Amino acid sequence: MNLKEIQNLIKFISKTDVDQVKLEFENVKITVSKRIKTQLVTSDVIDHNPTPPKTEEIQTPPKQESESVSKESKTIGNNHKKILSPMLGTLYLKPSPNDPPFVSVGDRIKKGDTLCTIEAMKLFNHINSEYSGKIIEVLVDDSSPVEFSQPLFVIELS
Repeated sequence: MNLKEIQNLIKFISKTDVDQVKLEFENVKITVSKRIKTQLVTSDVIDHNPTPPKTEEIQTPPKQESESVSKESKTIGNNHKKILSPMLGTLYLKPSPNDPPFVSVGDRIKKGDTLCTIEAMKLFNHINSEYSGKIIEVLVDDSSPVEFSQPLFVIELS
């Protein structure tokens, strides 16, 4: 099935009462669904730009903290940013399974540095930092599915 056929399938389903269609071919699985998954993002300030959001300001500390949260991430202030997923797909923190992660907690990064990759429709998209600073928290696991606008990293701006 090529991209044009997939687009035609999506258009066809959008005009029907069908909520979801799943197709399976030799090594390809396609699911088209009208249902929208929503995710609650809590923050005092959220950027509502017409372009897809990539960051949001963090004004207050999180209400629940896991044991793995470092002491630095507990003191979230105005100079911290969350990096959000620009797309849905499978997130990879490492270039390949045997390599070290692109970034780890405590790493200093520059604007443009690769933080992770997201695989969407067999394409690997590098997610680069929009800021220079220090990685305070990694909010996702390697090889995990992510949704659009899901928080991925917390960065302390330098």
